Amino acid sequence: MVTRKNKGELTFQQRKFVNAYLETGNGTESAIRAGYSTDTAASQASRLLKNVKVKKEIERKEKEYELASLITKDFVQAEYLRLYNEEAESVNEKRMLLDALGDTIGIRKQIHVHENKENDLSNLSDEELQKQLESMQRTQTVQYKTEEEDQKEVH
Repeated sequence: MVTRKNKGELTFQQRKFVNAYLETGNGTESAIRAGYSTDTAASQASRLLKNVKVKKEIERKEKEYELASLITKDFVQAEYLRLYNEEAESVNEKRMLLDALGDTIGIRKQIHVHENKENDLSNLSDEELQKQLESMQRTQTVQYKTEEEDQKEVH
């Protein structure tokens, strides 16, 4: 017997079907992956895809995945750069954005303000901060290319 916390919730097997369907796009294959018999998988898939709760869950997850795919590392970087160029007014605001951008792209240590005078960003003008940011972007582009090259060699 299948139990559900609430009458409106999907069963475990239905949730497995939804996840498999989002991965494969194939109803029969998804039914098999969800644990339905291979003999009845096609008819079970048809039935499940007509089920209002299952359809709504598929639609909800598709929207969720679509939104998640829009928020990429590049999107976040572009937004920080937009804020830096268009919104930030003070050197402190720009420094905070540079720090956040550095965290996002994994180079926080390169722009972190140290007690060492040569790495101290607090006395830089807006123009000097802009140059620092552009330098970081060039460095990150090289790092991306290197990572992509490494991945190509692995595959």
